[in-house]
Amino acid sequence: MKVCNFHIKDSFWINIIIVVLLIALLAIVVNRKPEAVFNTYVNTPVYKGDVSKPLIAFACSVADGAEYIPPMLKILKDNDIKVTFFVTGHWAKQHPDLLMQMVSEGHEIGNHGFNYDMPTQLSSEQNKKEILDTERIIADIIGIKTTLFSPPYGDYDRQVLRVAESLGYKTVICSIDTLDLKGDGYQTIIERALKNPGNGDIISIYPTRDTLVALPIMIRELKSRGLNICCVGDVISD
Repeated sequence: MKVCNFHIKDSFWINIIIVVLLIALLAIVVNRKPEAVFNTYVNTPVYKGDVSKPLIAFACSVADGAEYIPPMLKILKDNDIKVTFFVTGHWAKQHPDLLMQMVSEGHEIGNHGFNYDMPTQLSSEQNKKEILDTERIIADIIGIKTTLFSPPYGDYDRQVLRVAESLGYKTVICSIDTLDLKGDGYQTIIERALKNPGNGDIISIYPTRDTLVALPIMIRELKSRGLNICCVGDVISD
C-alpha cells in the first residue's frame, strides 16, 4: 500500500511540473515580439517597373571610371535625358565634384555600397555598414538621402535584401545587362541592350570607353521605339 501511495504522489508532482512548464512556454510565446515571429517575409528585388507605361531606365554603376563620367554626362545632357547613378561610398568620397555635377544636371543618385564588395560574402552588420557609410557620405556631399540600393555585381540573398529593406531601401537589379565591363566592343553592348527592350526595363551600364560610344546609339534607338528614358525611380514608382 505504501508503494502504491508513493507512485500516486510521484505522478502528482510530475503533473504539476508539466503544467508549470506549459504555462511558462505559453508566456514566452504570448510575450514574444511580433517582429520576431512574423519577420520572415522579405520583398523581392525590383527588376522592372510598370509594363503598361513606355518608360525605360539606365542604371549606371559607378565604382571607378571617373574619367568617363564628364563625357557621359555631356551625352546625356545633349540628348536631354536623366538616368540613375548608383555610386559607391569610396568613389563618392574621392569625387565629390562629379557627384555634385550629376545631381545639378538632374540625375538620380542611388546607393551601391561602400567598397564594391560581394554582399553575400558579408555579414548583416557589414552590409548595414556598407549601405549606411555610403548614405552618409552622399548626404554630406549633396544633402540627399538615398533610397535605392543596387548591390555590387547584382549579388544578393535573403540576408542582403532584409538588411536593405530594414534601412528603408528598395533593392534594384537590372533586367537588361549590357555586360559592358567585359570589354568586348561597343557593338555587343548595343546588341545586348536592344535585343528586346520594353516597358519598365532597367538597363545596366558602367562608365567605360565602349559605353560612351554605344550610349548615343542606344538612346537614339530606344527613343525611336517609343520608349521614354528616365531615372530608375520614375520607372518603378507606384
